[in-house]
Amino acid sequence: LGVWQLQRLAWKETILARIEARAHQAPAPLPRQSEWSKLTPDDYDYAHVVARGRYLRDAEGLIFRSSAPSQADAMAGPGYQVLDPLQLDTGGTVLINRGFAPLGWKDALIPCASPYRPIWLGLGTVACDILLALTITSLLRHRIGFRTWRVVHWFAYLCWPLAVVHGLGTGSDASLGVALAITAVCVVAVVVATAMRIASGLTDRPATRRVGFALWAAAPIVLAVWLASGPLASGWARRAGTPASVLAASSATVDTASAAGSASAGSPAASPSPSGTSFPAAGFGAQIRGTFHQSAADATNQVTVSLVGRLSGGADGTIDVELHGQPSSGGGIRLERGTVVLTGTAPDDRYAGNVVGLRGDLIAADVTNASGTRLGVTLSFTQLDATTGTMAGAMTARPVSTSGGAGNRDSGARG
Repeated sequence: LGVWQLQRLAWKETILARIEARAHQAPAPLPRQSEWSKLTPDDYDYAHVVARGRYLRDAEGLIFRSSAPSQADAMAGPGYQVLDPLQLDTGGTVLINRGFAPLGWKDALIPCASPYRPIWLGLGTVACDILLALTITSLLRHRIGFRTWRVVHWFAYLCWPLAVVHGLGTGSDASLGVALAITAVCVVAVVVATAMRIASGLTDRPATRRVGFALWAAAPIVLAVWLASGPLASGWARRAGTPASVLAASSATVDTASAAGSASAGSPAASPSPSGTSFPAAGFGAQIRGTFHQSAADATNQVTVSLVGRLSGGADGTIDVELHGQPSSGGGIRLERGTVVLTGTAPDDRYAGNVVGLRGDLIAADVTNASGTRLGVTLSFTQLDATTGTMAGAMTARPVSTSGGAGNRDSGARG
């Protein structure tokens, strides 16, 4: 047994050394589709690659998890792992793990409290709350009286349609034929049952009966129109309120992914400028080392995270990042706003702008200099030590067209 343990130790040390080495390597271009059949997992395990393409939002997948995927986020509670296919410019499609969208326990009880599609998830929360109220009042029926019990149970008629709209608006499989067929069968069954109830139960109240039949006829039409213009239409993920931390613009053309499956906005590192004192407009990459500080929460439960570092290895200058938001239960903050300032050694080497994305240890920003040149910046941190107040990581920058941009990713992000 001792010999086996020593052999296993050597095997694990080899794996850890490979992970450490590949984690600090510059991203390499993703091989073309014609070369995929010749690749082996060991060649790209834990390596970072660069791919250009377009996210297929209509095929987005949400995998429900009862807890966060990492120990650091263990207190985040249940949520969804977000997976998006990326259609590559060079041909082929790869699946990108966009990250974990948490749903805290309060999100299951307080309507619209979650940053993930708050309205449509909130409808499901209301339906759940109604179901809980029906159960509790049924158990306490003999104590609360028949009239109170009956008033509460009238809301049962509202519970089911809210749940249907919640499922269509929140779920990523609403456009699948099977899901639509099941929903259609359920809706037809309820419509028929409702018609029978109105026809047989309101014979002594003709005015109420007419209103009931009018609502009965209008409800399926409204649902069909909303479904066609909403969940089944292009761009629903953005309009529904998918968090910015897992939602990049559909027109994003550059993404950096690891072989383990995660992704973030980025670009290949460009060669350093000859002088080492400017930020090339064509893009560049650099290493970062500096300080890390998080303030105490103020009266409104807001904290400020400050990251100030020195660039080396591909550019010469400094970077100053400030993030503002509320502390999250899993560590870090829920981003509300953030700024990034790049300052070089030359007079014109100053870029400033806003943070447009935050996921874990990755930050995306859109910065501009005095002449109007825009850069999309991605920061990846390998060290954020609150005890010593130090940080380290890498940065890549790429040119951004003035007609496009990195998209709005700053709402509801987690760090």
